[in-house]
Amino acid sequence: MNWILASNDIRHISRPLLSRCRVVFLRALTRCELFDFAARQVRKRGMDDGALDVVGALMQALPDGHIDLCLRGILRILDDLEALGEMPTFS
Repeated sequence: MNWILASNDIRHISRPLLSRCRVVFLRALTRCELFDFAARQVRKRGMDDGALDVVGALMQALPDGHIDLCLRGILRILDDLEALGEMPTFS
C-alpha cells in the first residue's frame, strides 16, 4: 500500500512516521507562476478579465511569504470575487 502525506513543515511529523517516508521538498511557486495559475482559473470559471486585474493587484500588494501567495490562497481570492459578483446590487 502506498500513501502520500503532505506537510508545510516536517518538524510537526513524528520521527517514527517520518523515518518511513520518502521526503520530497518542493520549491515555492513564483508570483509569475501563481498569476499564470490565476489566469487559467479565471478563464476556466468564465470570469471577467477584470477579476484577473484584481488578483494581480492583490498579489502585488501582499508581502513575500504571505499566506495567500499560494495556490489555495489564489483559489480563495477567486471564490470571494465570484461570490461578490453574485451579490445583488442596489441602486
